Amino acid sequence: MQTPISPKRSKQTADSASLANLGVTDDYLRTLFSAHSLRTSRVVALYIAIHFSVIGVSHQFVLPQPVSTQMSGVAFTSALAALGMYVALSRRSIPDRRANPVAAALVGIGLVNIFAHLYLTADPLQTTSLMLVIIACGMLPLSTRWLAPLLGITLGGWLIMIWLLPPSPLWLHLSFGMLSAAALSVIGHLVSVRTFMERERLRAQTESLLLNILPRPIAERLKRGEQVIADDFPEVTVLFADIVNFTPLSAEMSPMELVLLLNQVFSELDQLADKYGLEKIKTIGDAYMVVGGLPVPLANHAEVVAEMALDIQHTMTRFKRQNGEPLAMRIGIHTGPVIAGIIGVKKFSYDLWSDTVNTASRMESHGLGSRIQVTETAYEQLKDKYVLEKRGTIPIKGKGDMVTYFLVGRKALAA
Repeated sequence: MQTPISPKRSKQTADSASLANLGVTDDYLRTLFSAHSLRTSRVVALYIAIHFSVIGVSHQFVLPQPVSTQMSGVAFTSALAALGMYVALSRRSIPDRRANPVAAALVGIGLVNIFAHLYLTADPLQTTSLMLVIIACGMLPLSTRWLAPLLGITLGGWLIMIWLLPPSPLWLHLSFGMLSAAALSVIGHLVSVRTFMERERLRAQTESLLLNILPRPIAERLKRGEQVIADDFPEVTVLFADIVNFTPLSAEMSPMELVLLLNQVFSELDQLADKYGLEKIKTIGDAYMVVGGLPVPLANHAEVVAEMALDIQHTMTRFKRQNGEPLAMRIGIHTGPVIAGIIGVKKFSYDLWSDTVNTASRMESHGLGSRIQVTETAYEQLKDKYVLEKRGTIPIKGKGDMVTYFLVGRKALAA
């Protein structure tokens, strides 16, 4: 008997799978986390250097000799150590695996000052340094196994010293401690906001890239963790368009000119697909494939595909060959069932499978000039609103004899 999987565990599995589909693996996340930790540590190191420099000066006015000289030495040494870490983090590339030790070292600087002060002054309530250490522990993005022991050592040592040593006046420590805590909290907030914005920018870029590759509903399902996506659509309309006499055209132009021309043509077709709410599937060489009625079903899929086909004919008149003749596209349309989805794990794309796709392709390849050839099935969908010219029965490779029609234009509206 199989053990049931809890909804929480199922969601975690789906989240991990969806991130992996986008290339966000555990190693990638650890690297990103470590990079953020090192950036944060650099800011904290600079603050600690400034903080203990001020502390070192204040000890000369607050503490009696020779304790003041000893504590100032500890504070200035800590400030120099923190400044050195800041310079190293700013100028050198620190390996990601060093992120937690670096953060722990910064916390250690605060601990050294706490225990030095306790040892030299017998004052258990060094609120300033204690606040610094605790806030640093919470702000630095340490992993859990590093954070828990550091906080335990800090709080545990402080409580032990309170129990062993007599208390002292708090006003000076509390005042400076609160200012230190507020300053460090502001710095931490600014760093967190910047990191959040960077993360959101990367997420938006990833989302945009994904939506340029896949339809939005399919992208959402992929992010939810679906591994194999395959949907059955009982009726859609598929269009293939191909540039007429492309081979001679390619011989007339340099490779760069040819690519630029194809980019201009297909960009125009992309805009038409967006205009009519159709789904571009792919381009193959000089051929363009688009479908109406998926991934979201569309009742008038045949009509909107026909509208795009007619607009393609008009659009192509704006493109000229080197001899001044307009470019033209041969178009084929067929209506029928398809299976649409994504398979594989690398360089995946949204694609269609069925005889409907093959038939639409044959309509294009067996067409004439710049005409729009449709099957009898598509004809039945379009005949009430469009002018269609019967071509007759022609042999179609792999299909046998088929009755086909040419889409001529829209019917005039009745008065």
